[in-house]
Amino acid sequence: MRFPCEILPGIGNRPAFAGEAQAWAPILNIRLSYRHSPPTKSIACWIDSGADACIFHSGICHSLGIRRLEDGVKDYLQGVTGSPTALLYFHKITVFVFGDSFETMAGFSPDLAVTGLLGRRGFF
Repeated sequence: MRFPCEILPGIGNRPAFAGEAQAWAPILNIRLSYRHSPPTKSIACWIDSGADACIFHSGICHSLGIRRLEDGVKDYLQGVTGSPTALLYFHKITVFVFGDSFETMAGFSPDLAVTGLLGRRGFF
């Protein structure tokens, strides 16, 4: 599957990439739904083959109709939060991408540094 990638400003003063003015990022716009809620507005998410599962910032739970984050399946998140571990709660959602949709268990955390990551379980 091919889709356009986002072009980001240069990656800074890194010796291995000196002189690069921009970098590409695999960001995909998706929509989410929980149970019978209408799909959210478009959400920009990083495609992350290193992420075990799809994870999203918990700030979008309210728009999905998830009233209590803690009612999900409790787990721990490592690597993308700036701290050794962070709480993560999984809920079953529907992901809409390119006119298709699929259900998956996705994690939600208030400590996630980005809006969403599309990981191996549920996306790949």
